[in-house]
Amino acid sequence: MIAFRDMATTQRGSSIAPVLNLPPSAEVSDLLLAIAGSETTHALGLNPNWVQVGATQAVPGPDSACSILRRFKDGSEGSQFTLNFSVAENMGAVVVAYSDVDPSEPIHQIAQGVAPAGDSVSTPTITTTVPNCMILGIVECDPSGGAAISASPDTSPGATERADFTAIRSTFSDAWIYVQEFLQTSPGPVSLDLTGITPSGVEIEGFSVFTIALTPVSVPSGGDPLSVSVAGW
Repeated sequence: MIAFRDMATTQRGSSIAPVLNLPPSAEVSDLLLAIAGSETTHALGLNPNWVQVGATQAVPGPDSACSILRRFKDGSEGSQFTLNFSVAENMGAVVVAYSDVDPSEPIHQIAQGVAPAGDSVSTPTITTTVPNCMILGIVECDPSGGAAISASPDTSPGATERADFTAIRSTFSDAWIYVQEFLQTSPGPVSLDLTGITPSGVEIEGFSVFTIALTPVSVPSGGDPLSVSVAGW
């Protein structure tokens, strides 16, 4: 079964090559997912040994953007890695580690899009075709001011919060990244809701949202999906 191992967070001021912390308890062969959010729309530079998951999702405005990259830990990473943007960005990041993910087909399904601002949000629906996928619901935004945001995970299905991180730089919030997970034992359609986003008075233009299904190691390989579903609300 896929299992959560550890996570790490990073806040960086304006930088074209921010250094991100890696989960200290991650083990060799764990899947690492780096989720990077910036206060404006961004483009990635070259990031050797990392593969982008889906596409960079921008919130119209331009208000913020979120990119996700993956790699399997092989022991050469150390405790940090340098993420390369095309231009300098104020940003925040969450890196999560999961064990027992299929190395030949780590991403079973992915959908992404933009959701409107509000005190609740849903990630796009995906339909899995194999059992025991780990479903990740990822939400990112650029909140106004310097207040930390918090939220509550989905209760139906019963999801587990793994990251609720606001990257605060002095009196500015550069990014808020939320990650929740749900182990889906039977295949089928799934999305994850996020409720109680507070404080409600914080100005948010919209959310980047992702639903990702990780493939358990026991499932026969078939390569990463060649297409990405992009949803919009």
